[in-house]
Amino acid sequence: MYGGQEPSYLAWADTHYFGGISRFYVKMAAAWNRGEPYTDLLYPPGYVIVLATMSRVAGGEPEQLRRAQAAVDSVTVAGVYVLAVVAGASAPWALAAAAVYAVLPLWAAGSTFLLAESIGVPLLVWELVMIVSAARTRSGLMAALAGVWLGFGVLVRPDFLLFACPAVIVLLIGRPMSRTMQVLAFVVAFSAVIGAWGWHNRRAHGVWVFTSTGGGGALWEGLGETPNDFGYAVDDSAAHRLMQTHGYAWGSADGNRFMTREFLKGWRDHPLFALRLVGLRARRILFSSDRLQPLFFPRARLALDALGFAMLALAVWIRRRDPMSVALLVILPVYALASIGLVHYEPRYVRYVPVAYILASAVIASAIASFGLRRSTATVGVVTLLVTLMACLYTTKELVEIRAAARSGITQP
Repeated sequence: MYGGQEPSYLAWADTHYFGGISRFYVKMAAAWNRGEPYTDLLYPPGYVIVLATMSRVAGGEPEQLRRAQAAVDSVTVAGVYVLAVVAGASAPWALAAAAVYAVLPLWAAGSTFLLAESIGVPLLVWELVMIVSAARTRSGLMAALAGVWLGFGVLVRPDFLLFACPAVIVLLIGRPMSRTMQVLAFVVAFSAVIGAWGWHNRRAHGVWVFTSTGGGGALWEGLGETPNDFGYAVDDSAAHRLMQTHGYAWGSADGNRFMTREFLKGWRDHPLFALRLVGLRARRILFSSDRLQPLFFPRARLALDALGFAMLALAVWIRRRDPMSVALLVILPVYALASIGLVHYEPRYVRYVPVAYILASAVIASAIASFGLRRSTATVGVVTLLVTLMACLYTTKELVEIRAAARSGITQP
């Protein structure tokens, strides 16, 4: 449905979504495999390395890369199960949460776009699995691996840079012994990966760049997310023209610093306007999900969007005596609000937020089942069976419709 039957996926992507970015990534991955040096400052090399590695295993054609990404995301189903158990769900309901992640197009179809955001959710899910494992086992090695993993994740998605802060908090929530060594191992490993990229840019370009030179432009464009009379616009061309007007090149370190100053100037000159944008982003982050995938499973999607935050609050209250569970439940939405929510929002950037909602729903279902078992085992068994049957029937219906749409040659639902 989404470019899979087109003669050229990249040509289709140019028309239907942010295809120019996909074309860049595929081109640079091929160059990487040819041994050509990576010199781009605008996009860090993480996703290019991922595609280059996948192409060696699965083939370098776009459709082969998309299938490989789908396989990677399929493995992440197991990570969601682990997180649901740690969050406080019983094994059956953790399995249900993993099943939801497996079939919802938000992640299943979303994983097939050749964009760095497509593997953003797997990166964060497995980062949390590693961090929780390190905190519970007091393993310095696992903490170091989590640091390396997150460092590489930043080279895929630069907005993950500050995720190191909540990761350290989770480590500190763990067992009291060896906290210092674990945090130190995590920070050193994380800093080594980011530092290596900064050092490369220093040697190759003469500037220290640890993430991307596109951050300033994104910050400035974030001020244009609503109509305004101040000249801000969510438009790369407008940002490019502004930089050129002041003598800066697009993607340059100097241009990045200039656009960052323009963003800060916008906050200084129009603080109430900027604060209204923060509130608008918060509502969008918490109550809407990415639409860059087939519009199937509408009831499930509406339930996550409309009730997800309320379920999260209830789950936190249920697990309020377990700091690790509470941290795991809130870490993804809180991080989204404290990072993307303050600067520049696009739905694909925060595709990881609803993961917290399905974890919360599993926790609530487990609590209800546990409460019911103390009252009537038979009733709980019957209700659970009915809920499971309804979920299976609904899922089967939607999957059959997806298959029919794909076989009919529909390119957009």
